Amino acid sequence: MNNIACIKKLAMNRYHGNLSAENGPAHWDRVWENAQILIPKTKANKTVVQLFCYLHDCCSVYDGKEPEHGPAGAFFIKQNKELFSFLSEQEFKLLVEACEKHAFHELSEDPTIGTCWDADRLDYGRYGIYPKVQFLSTEAAKDPDLIEKSYQRSITEVAQAS
Repeated sequence: MNNIACIKKLAMNRYHGNLSAENGPAHWDRVWENAQILIPKTKANKTVVQLFCYLHDCCSVYDGKEPEHGPAGAFFIKQNKELFSFLSEQEFKLLVEACEKHAFHELSEDPTIGTCWDADRLDYGRYGIYPKVQFLSTEAAKDPDLIEKSYQRSITEVAQAS
C-alpha cells in the first residue's frame, strides 16, 4: 500500500460523519476527479492536492455549516506528521494551510492551494449550489465548461446516492 492509500485509509477511519453524506468519501473522490483536470493547467503539486482531497473533510462530523472542520483537519494532520515524512517541509505547510482554510471562502494565489480549494468548490453541486467564478482561485477552474461538467457530475452522483 503506497503513502496516499495509507493516508486515505487513515482519513476514512477518522471520518465520523455519514459515509454517504455531502462531506463524505464520495465527495472526496469527486474533488480528486476535479483536481486531476486542474493540476496539468495550474502546475499544482499533485501529491499535496491529492492528500488535500482525502483529508480536507475527514474531521467533519455532520453536513452543513461546520467552519471548525478545516482547522480540525489541519490539527489532525499535524498530530500525524510522521505519516507525512515523504513530504518536504514546504509541501507539509501547503497541505496544512489548504485544509485549515478551505471552508472560509478565501482565494489563494498559490497554485497548489488554489487548486485544492477550487477542486473542492467545483463540487458545490452536492449542496445544490452552482459554483461561482468569484470564489475560484485559478483561471483553469473558471472555465465555464469545467464548471458545468463538475456541477452536473456532483448533482448526478449525489442524486444517485440518495
